[in-house]
Amino acid sequence: MERPKTHAEAKAHIDQIRKDQGIDNDTNPNSFNHFSDTLEQSLKLIAEGLYQQPTRFLLELLQNADDCSYGDPTPQMNITYSPGHLRVDYNELGFTRRDVGAICKVSSTKGQSTEQTGEKGIGFKSVFKMADVVWVLSGSYSFQFDTTRKLGMVTPQWANFPMNALPGFTTSILLQLRRDCKPEELIKEIRSMSPKHLLFLRRLRQINITIRGQDVGTWETTIRRDDSPYLPGSTLTTTTLSQTDKRWEYWMYKHKVKIAHSEPKREHCTESIITLAFPVCVMEKNRHVGLPDAAEPVVEDQDVHAILPVRNYGLKFVVNADFLLVANREDIVSSSDWNQALQHSVVDAFKGAIRQLNSGTLRYTWPRYVPAINLLHSFQDVENGMKAMLLHGEFLESINETPITALSARYVPQEMRGQGNLPLTFSPRTGSKYLSLRYTDEDWGCLQQLGVRELSETEFLKDLEILIADNGFVKQQPEEWHEHVAKLLTRFSQDNNQHKRVIEDLQLIPLSDGRWVSASVGNIFFPESEGPAIPSGIGVLSPHAEAMKNRQRRMLFQTLGVQSLSVSKAQSLVIEAHSKTNSADMAEQDILVSQAVFLFRTQWSSELIPPPFWVVSKVGYYVRADQAYLDTTTHRSFGQHFDKFTQRFVFLHPKYHDAVKPDEKERWLYWLCTHLGVLDTSQLLPKFQDLTVQRCSANSQSSLDDLIDQTVFLFRTNWVSEKSPENFWVRTNEEEYVRAREAYYLAEELHSRRYFNKFRQDFPFLHAEYYRAVQPSELVQWQRWLRESLGVWDVPRLVSNSDPGNLSADFQRILTIWPSRDFLMLLREEWGRYQLYFLPQDKNDKGNTHGTITGSAGLREKLKSALVSCSDGSSRPLCETFTVSIFPEIKDQTILSPQLLLDIPEPQDAAWDFLETFGVTIKDDITIYLRCLDLERNRGSNASKDFVAWLYGKIQEKADESPKAVSEAFKKNCIFIPSSHAGAESIWVEENECVWDGTELLQKFHVLKRLYSQYERLFTKVLTHTHTDLDVLVSELESISMSTPLNLIVELFKEISTRHVSRLGKDLADRLRSHKIFPIDEGNAMPGLPGFDDLCSGLDESEWYIADRPQYRNSFRGVVSLISFSPWDILTMTPLIKALGFEGRLLSKRATPRMRTSGNVELDRARTKLFRAKSKFIARMMPKSLAQRKKTLVALNTMEVFLADKVLVEWTITSTDFRLGGREIQSQVYDETAQAAVSRPDEKNGI
Repeated sequence: MERPKTHAEAKAHIDQIRKDQGIDNDTNPNSFNHFSDTLEQSLKLIAEGLYQQPTRFLLELLQNADDCSYGDPTPQMNITYSPGHLRVDYNELGFTRRDVGAICKVSSTKGQSTEQTGEKGIGFKSVFKMADVVWVLSGSYSFQFDTTRKLGMVTPQWANFPMNALPGFTTSILLQLRRDCKPEELIKEIRSMSPKHLLFLRRLRQINITIRGQDVGTWETTIRRDDSPYLPGSTLTTTTLSQTDKRWEYWMYKHKVKIAHSEPKREHCTESIITLAFPVCVMEKNRHVGLPDAAEPVVEDQDVHAILPVRNYGLKFVVNADFLLVANREDIVSSSDWNQALQHSVVDAFKGAIRQLNSGTLRYTWPRYVPAINLLHSFQDVENGMKAMLLHGEFLESINETPITALSARYVPQEMRGQGNLPLTFSPRTGSKYLSLRYTDEDWGCLQQLGVRELSETEFLKDLEILIADNGFVKQQPEEWHEHVAKLLTRFSQDNNQHKRVIEDLQLIPLSDGRWVSASVGNIFFPESEGPAIPSGIGVLSPHAEAMKNRQRRMLFQTLGVQSLSVSKAQSLVIEAHSKTNSADMAEQDILVSQAVFLFRTQWSSELIPPPFWVVSKVGYYVRADQAYLDTTTHRSFGQHFDKFTQRFVFLHPKYHDAVKPDEKERWLYWLCTHLGVLDTSQLLPKFQDLTVQRCSANSQSSLDDLIDQTVFLFRTNWVSEKSPENFWVRTNEEEYVRAREAYYLAEELHSRRYFNKFRQDFPFLHAEYYRAVQPSELVQWQRWLRESLGVWDVPRLVSNSDPGNLSADFQRILTIWPSRDFLMLLREEWGRYQLYFLPQDKNDKGNTHGTITGSAGLREKLKSALVSCSDGSSRPLCETFTVSIFPEIKDQTILSPQLLLDIPEPQDAAWDFLETFGVTIKDDITIYLRCLDLERNRGSNASKDFVAWLYGKIQEKADESPKAVSEAFKKNCIFIPSSHAGAESIWVEENECVWDGTELLQKFHVLKRLYSQYERLFTKVLTHTHTDLDVLVSELESISMSTPLNLIVELFKEISTRHVSRLGKDLADRLRSHKIFPIDEGNAMPGLPGFDDLCSGLDESEWYIADRPQYRNSFRGVVSLISFSPWDILTMTPLIKALGFEGRLLSKRATPRMRTSGNVELDRARTKLFRAKSKFIARMMPKSLAQRKKTLVALNTMEVFLADKVLVEWTITSTDFRLGGREIQSQVYDETAQAAVSRPDEKNGI
């Protein structure tokens, strides 16, 4: 671009700029003044509002310096502060015409170029936040900007530069600081200029700063940037920043980006460069020989740059890209597609940089650059992308020196490493996933940020299992390795039961015989030097002596269950060895005997039942101890019977008699019986009894004498059974064989029973010889034994022998063939025996083995349902009958038919109280009235209102006896509603269909106060709704139909809106919206009809509207569906409309007016003047924060009022699919921005 060669050319250029901006142009001065005032205000707003901090203009000057053209190999910038002034000098070639034109404009000059750092136009204006006058000296130019002059920020004035030019510096800018400038802030900002400002500048390489003060003397510093290559073959470069004696080094990586998004501010730009700078600290000894080795990352927050720093987003490395910035340069434009494309490419740039760093000295330390905390919002996508890329990319190195992803890498904690810092479980198979040991433990937190996980205890155990599978690995490890592993595994086992189970299966225990086994094989014990000799055959294993010497290994073995072999443990092992079910697995005979002797000599005893134990029989085979007998002569109690039974039983081998010393023998034999369960001959009695029972049960044709003798033998030997045998045969008086459980014993006292003759006639009794088989003194015991042991009863059996939850066949027969009086008398006279079947289990007579049984509820139900005769001759289930009459004297005797008085003698006798067990009502209580109510309900519409009312009275009177029973009863249809008019039937309804007291609006609910006013206390307790509450009204609305009068619907809605809407929750509101209860006017309603055309729901898909003003109904009736409520009714329903979310259906919110005038229209100057005069008062009432306030004020001041013959309005609404227009109706006012029309006043309408 051309640079003027002479002052005359430069001055002419300045004059032309002034003329172009109208400063020296006399044409139309009024128009120019108006324009210049507006522009002046805009420039002030720009200068004042461009940056929050006034001193940020320094960055703009820095950018302008970087955009200059330099001939010097070291482009420099001087910044010199002296009180009242700030001077900036550049050693550039000088301003071009374009440069001067740019700083005289307001717009940005950066345009399409990505090679330009700053925006000279708008950016240069920031100096006026600190300066009143700015002088510029560059090449042939010398001019100033004076803010006190018209358009002084953009209109240059030729002027001499007030200071001397500096040699070698072609361009100088001098700022005369404003009076309100705070010099201390400016000085602070200048002193804080960092070498980082040079990091990405394209040309400028050095800044010289001088501060001269009145009191502090002179302060000077120089900041500089130098670039050099990193290493041959690397794409990295090195940038060194310095200030005085301090140095900062960065390794730079550039990444080219292709951008598909179009951006007006970067028009025709399809690619850009992202530069990443990694701060490092290099050892000085390596710097002198030109090596970058021994460099360390410098970890601190770094600013994101757009050539110059923008702000800190939390990154640990510097990102520089051609970001679009907000006007004050303090943030990037987050919504820009261009910026988002650059941000997404930062991830790819970081990926490329890592590949370069992985080939150099930062190979194992670059993870420190990964952010440890969440980045700010604008860079969260960058953070997420980096994490995903680092998690799945092979950027890390394994201990095998192979690439590995962070996802698969495992950091081995210090406690899991052994000699040489190697992982205890390292091998060629496991090393490929272990993170290289060259990553330091101090960087573990950084590695976690990448997604690297620590080797878990579970993974350690799996890797150890892999190594153990290699048979030679564990054996080859030194003692130090075993000790370290043992210490770890001991802790794992103590802290985690799951780990312990895994470790128990690892072959880590060396045995004395050279084998390696796991703890789970069991029976591993430390050997004891003292104690009794341990018998053979119990599978004891012992760890290797060398392994036991190591304290950590011994502790691990103990943790895994290895113990010293105590006497009690040896005893347990003996017992465990004998638990085998197959005798072929047992040791030799002598070993078996020695094991029993060991238990005897160590005083082992069984706590309760002797455990399974194998012994040797007399003939040499193995049997369980509890199946063998001692062959002694001390317990022969059967005389001649003994010999014939001994051949059927097993006896111990003689070796057991000779296994102990003579003086131990008696104790030994006693111990065998007591603790091993060996039987002596006295224990043959149960066997003999069992054989006898088997004989009596197997043969139903034995002689009478044989059957009686065997039965008496069982009686005399006190044989008992928890359950009587099913097939024990006996003989009856009729010489028939029957099972004992089906026969009866003829007790003397039964002869006095009223039912005896029928009983004796219908059921089998024992033969008379059974009564003569025992002594008279034994008869009572004999009779009890027959009942308890064989199931022979003396009274009819109530319960089935095979199914205790059911009646016996005998009793079912009684219920079938006996009159109910007889079987009820049977129950009464034998209730002392039968009641045991109906008592609660914990109240049983424990001495009676045939007491209460499981299933008594089923027995009770069967007897309750048994048909019995009533006093009126009818038959009813027993549970529905009474023993007491409670009914009043009522003229209508037909209603007294369900008295159901039980036909029994002396019904008031207390002996009948047991019948309450079966549901019989025996006293005047709440139960009888509830039952009567239930019976009356079964009569349906034939029920008597008087009798029902009397029952309600009795129930109310006794309700406190059982509130729960009353509540349960009224859950059925137990409320009687008599017919209200001829031709209608009486009905029974549920309590939730009634209210006690309610409004006349109720049609669905029955108001009981009108029917049973004296029973308020009863019904207010049992009814869900005592009064007309919100739920009742909602239910009434849900019952609306096309036949419901409109006025009733209106009143229901008004009732809810005025009295109950505050309690209308979401559930009830949803119920109302989902039902078709809203009457709709389609414009077709005819006289005599309900007043509406249809019923619709309030769901979104049901489209109808609410005409809440008369004009809306006049305009839209017949055009759209309207609710059939008047505007006045709708006004009353406003709270309900809001609660149902129907505001969007209000035409006052949906309809849009379109007005026009008709006939003559003429300007009314008087009213126009009057209105404009009032506008200033209206303006005072308008808040200054009101949007478009200025525009509104202009409209008020320019308003014109017209008079028209007619003002017509047409309302339109937007439906879901199309726009609808209503009928055009006449209005009074027409208003359109700066014009208004009103109808002419007449006799009917004024203005």
